[in-house]
Amino acid sequence: MINGKTAVAIVTARGGSKGVPRKNVRPVAGKPLITWTIEAAKTARTIDRVVVSSDDDEILARAAESGAESIRRPPELATDLAQQEDAVVHAMRALEQLGRAADLVVLLTPTNPLRDGALIDEVLGFHAHHDRARATLTVVECEHHPLRANTLPPDRSMAEFMPPDLKWKNRQELPVYYRISGSVCVADWDYFHEQRSFLTDLTFAYPTAPRAGLDVDGEVDLHLAELYLSGKV
Repeated sequence: MINGKTAVAIVTARGGSKGVPRKNVRPVAGKPLITWTIEAAKTARTIDRVVVSSDDDEILARAAESGAESIRRPPELATDLAQQEDAVVHAMRALEQLGRAADLVVLLTPTNPLRDGALIDEVLGFHAHHDRARATLTVVECEHHPLRANTLPPDRSMAEFMPPDLKWKNRQELPVYYRISGSVCVADWDYFHEQRSFLTDLTFAYPTAPRAGLDVDGEVDLHLAELYLSGKV
């Protein structure tokens, strides 16, 4: 609970994955990947309930072992093209039917294992005390500046690749750009029901360190997470 508001963390973890097969239950620094997220949520003082939404028996078993509640997700909400927001709404409705609705819904993706309970508390604290925020997303500074990127024409000419006024500027002279990391997404419960999205006109950003935004999307990311979580870097 934060500022008198209850919060439910929903961990969305489907069984299928392309880049890293079975990644949500792959061992990372001695634990299944999903366990790191569940444990972070359980150590957060602001989280009242931790719920795992999945279509996969093994993932649901790991959730139970880690002390999380579970909601079985229907197959149509666990495909490659399914929207994560629909899975969140499904879990919210299931909780409402059990009389377990809350004031805040918090999405924690299991592919961000480096975010901890302290960060979750920081983000929820920011959100709960913000006068205008109905949703809050974590962001990190872009690793590669987008103003130095462009498409290429068929002949691959770089004549107009970069505007002339940017060609000789150092990175420090350029405006800071951020990307959504998604390590913590929070919204007012009723507002998310209305919008079905965490990114709205009333969403505000919470910048974090790049480490907290690491998203396990491939084998290299998995190895990097292993190094961080085992204390080798």
